[in-house]
Amino acid sequence: MRHPNEEKLRRSLRIAAGAAWALFVLSAVVFFVGMFLAVVAGVVTGSVPACIAVSVATIGVFVGLVRLAAFLWARADRRIDEAGVIRCGWCGYNRAGLGKDTECPECGHRPLA
Repeated sequence: MRHPNEEKLRRSLRIAAGAAWALFVLSAVVFFVGMFLAVVAGVVTGSVPACIAVSVATIGVFVGLVRLAAFLWARADRRIDEAGVIRCGWCGYNRAGLGKDTECPECGHRPLA
């Protein structure tokens, strides 16, 4: 039996997964631009501490964005509805009683965690 709000569930999954991928891409761009700026800061100022400061800030932002993206991806993969029932992230099937890494009997989707 399909979940009554299947289309709404699929749409929310696509949005969360899209946001996660966008954050992964943004984090890579931030990382490479930040590292470039760190090198430029070190060359222009002739100061190693300036280069290190920009590098550390860049890595901090990169790690934060990657963690947020991973959180969104995991949230999209395994949702808990308003009643506290764990549902398949793809089709919305009630996963109560199934193991963490057991694939969904409805659609065959295997959870990330």
